[in-house]
Amino acid sequence: IHAFLEAVLDGVDPDEALPEDPEARAVCEKIDARDVYGVAGPNPSTETPLGWDPATGEAREAPRATAERRDYSALPEGWVAGTADAVSAEGDAVRVTDWKTGAFEVPDPGENPQLLFLGIAAARSRGKDRAILQVVRVNEDGTLRARTAELGPDDLALAEASLVAVLGRVEKSREGVPELRPGRHCRFCPALYRCPAVAAEATALLEDPFEELDPASAARAWERLAACDAAIKRAREALFLYVAGRGGQLPLDDARSLRIVEGRRQSLDPKIALGIVRERFGEDAADKAASVSPTSLKKALPSAGAMEVLDEVKKRGGLTSTTYESLREAPSR
Repeated sequence: IHAFLEAVLDGVDPDEALPEDPEARAVCEKIDARDVYGVAGPNPSTETPLGWDPATGEAREAPRATAERRDYSALPEGWVAGTADAVSAEGDAVRVTDWKTGAFEVPDPGENPQLLFLGIAAARSRGKDRAILQVVRVNEDGTLRARTAELGPDDLALAEASLVAVLGRVEKSREGVPELRPGRHCRFCPALYRCPAVAAEATALLEDPFEELDPASAARAWERLAACDAAIKRAREALFLYVAGRGGQLPLDDARSLRIVEGRRQSLDPKIALGIVRERFGEDAADKAASVSPTSLKKALPSAGAMEVLDEVKKRGGLTSTTYESLREAPSR
């Protein structure tokens, strides 16, 4: 779908740009090329490689390679590089577009580090004072939905300072002096078990009962919980493997044992489910049910509406049941 949108903006006839993949083709056939032109801004450049020097604030567009566009080798050492899906100029502003497909949401444009960087690089490279950043979601029915943030000169300066600070922390980490910031991202870290920062956060949770919360301390408490949750999840996974290796049961004491038990969960085909929600209840309801599960549908829709959607998903073959295993404490036999 990205390649189709790029080709359309590059002037290729939409019918000739249709992808071979059947699912992607079905979506692209519904996209109105006029909507693509309208949302991307005037005379956009596509797949635009950008570079930015955090030391000086200088930025430029990188040359495009013939076979592989995402080639930043021509940029000087120490520059940060990235590629924008589309960039256009409008008066004293640049418009940077990021195409998105699928059901997963991304941060709002004004809080999206990737888009903030691309906005800075595009504005600086073209001598513009403002940047219009937008995430444009391509829906299954071919419609385009844009979320936009406009950054003025002060906003760009603040975003630039924030990125410089992040890069400074990265450089310290390379020098062996990392600044550890526990949070939900910790779940991806291979050093999670041995991280002193996560251990400190767990201790802080036990010692601080959060009797007096304000917005700042509440936000900090949430990050602590996220880091500890990640560590607990890893520990649970390791314990599961250990119990599985002992035949699926581990005595805890004379009265209790830890067992691996089987459960069943239902899952919905997101394309089918979101299509039905969008058809019958509109775009706002589809946004609220973006995670696409029976629970999210019941939260996003009236009770009768959720049952109506679930019944229709079943009829269209979009409801599947899967089994899973988990650890449970049970009385010893």
